Amino acid sequence: MTRYEELAAAAVKSITEFYNDKAEREEDARFVLAAIVEYLQAPNGTVLFAELGPDLHSTGNTDPYEPALRWAADAAWHFGVRIRFSNDSSNAYGKLTIKLKLQRRKEGFRLHFERDYDASRNSKASLDGFLQDLCRGIAEDYAKPLGAVRPRIGF
Repeated sequence: MTRYEELAAAAVKSITEFYNDKAEREEDARFVLAAIVEYLQAPNGTVLFAELGPDLHSTGNTDPYEPALRWAADAAWHFGVRIRFSNDSSNAYGKLTIKLKLQRRKEGFRLHFERDYDASRNSKASLDGFLQDLCRGIAEDYAKPLGAVRPRIGF
């Protein structure tokens, strides 16, 4: 085998692992989104994937089915979730985009939102701590007065 062939084999192996990992993390992201929808008992179309730009801030684009994972310098896959809150008694609404990151683990995946949560697609209960912290944090932010730092809320 030539040096070129050795390097080509290494390159192909590396990129294959990269895309296989991305496909696995996309499934993890879908699992997380479905868990958020179920936990909130959210109406259809109110919890969507949000595209993040190179700076890991929302681009404003959303998709109900496909996570737009972004690889970042911290060796993790990042994605956004847009949640839109409204009710029938008002035309006003609130929306926010949360930024999450995923990393592969030997068993399952690690989800990061303000702290790490070890989870598995084999167990919905593995996301309970994340879901409780997410709801508590959002409620705390909406309870703060206008002008206060409300890091989870974006307009």
